[in-house]
Amino acid sequence: MFLFRYRGRKKEDFFTKKCLVIFFLSIFTCASTIGYWVVTDPGAANALIYTSFAMGENLGQKFHILSRDTDPNIRQPEIRSVDFDRSSSQLSEHNNKDVGLPPAVLHKDEVCPQTRLPGITGLINVTLDETRLRDVEKLLLRNVSNRYEIYKIVATANEKLKDNDNYPQAFDDSGLKFELEKYTYLPGGHWIPKECTPMWKVAIIIPFRDRDEHLPILLKHLVPMLMRQRLQFAFFVVNQSNKESFNRAMLFNVGFLESLKFENWDCFVFHDVDHVPENDRNYYGCGLMPRHFVRGLDKYGYRLPYHEFFGGVSGLTRQQMYKINGFSNSFWGWGGEDDDLWNRVSYSGYTVSRPMGNVGYYKSIQHHHKGTRMNLGRFQLLWKSKERNAYDGLSNCEYGQPRVEIQPLYFNVSVDIRTIDTKSQE
Repeated sequence: MFLFRYRGRKKEDFFTKKCLVIFFLSIFTCASTIGYWVVTDPGAANALIYTSFAMGENLGQKFHILSRDTDPNIRQPEIRSVDFDRSSSQLSEHNNKDVGLPPAVLHKDEVCPQTRLPGITGLINVTLDETRLRDVEKLLLRNVSNRYEIYKIVATANEKLKDNDNYPQAFDDSGLKFELEKYTYLPGGHWIPKECTPMWKVAIIIPFRDRDEHLPILLKHLVPMLMRQRLQFAFFVVNQSNKESFNRAMLFNVGFLESLKFENWDCFVFHDVDHVPENDRNYYGCGLMPRHFVRGLDKYGYRLPYHEFFGGVSGLTRQQMYKINGFSNSFWGWGGEDDDLWNRVSYSGYTVSRPMGNVGYYKSIQHHHKGTRMNLGRFQLLWKSKERNAYDGLSNCEYGQPRVEIQPLYFNVSVDIRTIDTKSQE
């Protein structure tokens, strides 16, 4: 009898141990899977985390409002529509006083205003459906009587670039432009307003690799918005043409340096290709820079992950870029370069501005493929951010001869960037 009891207890102990082993193996497998996902596609993981936080916060607010509305002892505060209604067209800091005033009258010989611009309506009807680049070209150049003349001009400009490394000389030809009703078009999607003299010349720098489905969506929305803002502008898509880890910040440096070979731009908007503005009152001019144009992103519940967040869409003047030594060239992979830029701006004594309310809302285009791998060394780089500022940036940005190709709506700059040795300067 005792022997049977002993054997039964032994079987129970074995079964318990087996269950514990399976339990811990399951936890280890789940943790390993989540860890691998976070490292290989940190952007998606980051979005999921902040979306969960935003949903939880929104749910908490709804319960709070519900309990407040049902409790007669709680005094109901006066709620302005701008606090909860995204349909309001609130203006940014410098033009709140112009709400309700009629549009300004434009004169050819006067500087374009920054506020009360005709055609500015506020919320943009954003559609993120995939579209072909050629269809976007047809849409944006629909007022051209013979659209094939545009393609002829673009082809001629590309031929001139092959024979002349001096970009301004290559374009010093009165035949390489097209006069539209309200804008003068130059090859590469360089637009100059005709109704008034542009106050700002703005270069839009887009870091790029394997996002061919995103670029047409961004151009479809952003080009008309900038035209309504009466800015002189052009797009520079900087394509990393190798299989190295993506270096978004170094591509911004390359775009800054290469764009200055075409025009003496006043300021630069560093724009992720998957961020689409929802409000055309989000003015892309240079007056309030350094500027973070993003007040909220839809995938984060129209919130920012943290106060010092400087990612997505940011702007700096030419002088500010030189003073902060541009972006760091050391951030290979996902994460860290935006925080480093915030540090550089702060160390130089600048204050970052942001638009108010829904003026700074953006939609994020969904990714259909795996994102950039996480930069595991970013915290060490950020720890020494101030020390690296002097020697890591525009001052040591070295790269091979880029291949510049002119497209109807943008300049395509393909570049093979490599790791720059900074150990001797540390």
